[in-house]
Amino acid sequence: MDTVKTNRVSLAQRRRGRGTVRRILLGCGVASSVLYVAGDVLGTLRYEGYSYADQWFSELTAQGAPTRPLMVALNVVPYTLLVAAFAVGVWMLAGPRRAARITGVLLLGYAAFGFAGGALFPMRPREALATGEETLRNVMHIPATALMSLCVVLAMGFGPRCSGSGSGTTRTQRLSRSSYSAP
Repeated sequence: MDTVKTNRVSLAQRRRGRGTVRRILLGCGVASSVLYVAGDVLGTLRYEGYSYADQWFSELTAQGAPTRPLMVALNVVPYTLLVAAFAVGVWMLAGPRRAARITGVLLLGYAAFGFAGGALFPMRPREALATGEETLRNVMHIPATALMSLCVVLAMGFGPRCSGSGSGTTRTQRLSRSSYSAP
């Protein structure tokens, strides 16, 4: 009898432990967003003459950019790890829901291609590109960024289907429609 009771307790403790891990992993999604915005703001403040309207975010992580060490330390490595952890949390939460599993995989692809574009294939600074200086890294930065963007857009498309309704609308969207519809 004691063995059965012990097994039940350990099973309940394991479930609680998995729930805690899952909540921490999902919290990494919020932390990654905060880190991204903070890194973006700090990077632009440290890059003299940088303009949101005229320059790409990739120029903050570009090879030879004055902000590259900061951006790698803030946005490339830790941000990627936080997004990957979030993707694992989404996968763990998915259960049998295919859309949620697909969303988790797409978020992991977003993290991997984002890392590739920022760390492995950083673009050259605008000045180097203007002189015609092309490198394989710069050429590979474009498809890595395109694949990263595709993954995040598809994840946004599959994400609303994770609620289990299958309709693609979130609870908030359904509530807002009902509260604004005419009587």
